[in-house]
Amino acid sequence: MSRKWYNNGKINVFRENKPEGFVEGMLQSSREKMSKSKKGKPSWNKGLTKEMDERVNNISLTQKNRVFSEEHRKKISESTKRAMKDPEVKKKLHKSKKYSKESLKIKLSKEYLTKKKNNSFNTSKPEEELYQKLQEEYNSKHIYRNYKEERYPFYCDFYILEDDLFIELNNHWTHGGKPYDPEDIECQQKLKLWQEKAKQSKFYENAIKTWTERDVEKQRVAKENNLNYKVIY
Repeated sequence: MSRKWYNNGKINVFRENKPEGFVEGMLQSSREKMSKSKKGKPSWNKGLTKEMDERVNNISLTQKNRVFSEEHRKKISESTKRAMKDPEVKKKLHKSKKYSKESLKIKLSKEYLTKKKNNSFNTSKPEEELYQKLQEEYNSKHIYRNYKEERYPFYCDFYILEDDLFIELNNHWTHGGKPYDPEDIECQQKLKLWQEKAKQSKFYENAIKTWTERDVEKQRVAKENNLNYKVIY
């Protein structure tokens, strides 16, 4: 079937064939009628844009110049404090945005590339000290910081290229002081303590995830991919 371009007999719009019920000149005739009916009449939004801009500016000025009394500000402060003590309110405020696994991977990759470009990775004093020691020990080898690749899709603290060695420094207390083991009594006692504190602290809630989920997942991936992997506590 030959392909043709039809629009009221003019070669403009692509179609396999003329549509059913197509009448030559129909669209052009309708446009001409609409044009004649509106000729000489002002546009429906003439002057409306200017009027709306003035109204918006007046509202902005009113809000900007709005002044609360000392008593009113005190009431706002007290009601805000009461609301922040409500667990449901805190839960809504701290509810994190959910991403699919694929979109999260893309998001983290973009963040990594941006930080790498701007050299804006957060580093602690212990990390800097360990980096100096690694430079002394592996002075003729390439040491990469915040290294990430397909076998280990996390931001590894240090990577020794020639030894294919991944090194994680888990010196912060949020890593639990040692690898998490659900069978270990000491780990369970510490976890229960953190869980109690997490009821009032988002910081402890994140620490639990770091120690019992993220660190465990890193170790699992390293073992699964048979990596030369070292964790320092």
